[in-house]
Amino acid sequence: MDKWKFAVDNENLINLVLLGKKIATTSLFKGKIEPIGEKSLILHDDDSPACMIMIKKVIITKFKDITEEEAALEGEGDLSLSYWKEVHRNLFSNFTNFNDDTLVMMEIFELMEKY
Repeated sequence: MDKWKFAVDNENLINLVLLGKKIATTSLFKGKIEPIGEKSLILHDDDSPACMIMIKKVIITKFKDITEEEAALEGEGDLSLSYWKEVHRNLFSNFTNFNDDTLVMMEIFELMEKY
């Protein structure tokens, strides 16, 4: 089972997951699609388990094609597409030659267990 942390603001994003407000996360697409039904542990900053999630749906699309509805699934900020784009553009531009045509992978998940 994979174990991971959010790339930025990990504890805040974990709290959103635990409250049921965050049911998706987006990363740069690196050629590997996470399988539907895959379970993983999200870890606190101190590496202790926070919760277990299960992938329900995976969307591979260009950054510019994420919709308002998809952005809201992340549960962050004011839930708007503009907020989502600003936060993710800032994050992704740190890791690659990012542009609006860069492929991203949005994983929609279900909270299975809280620890």
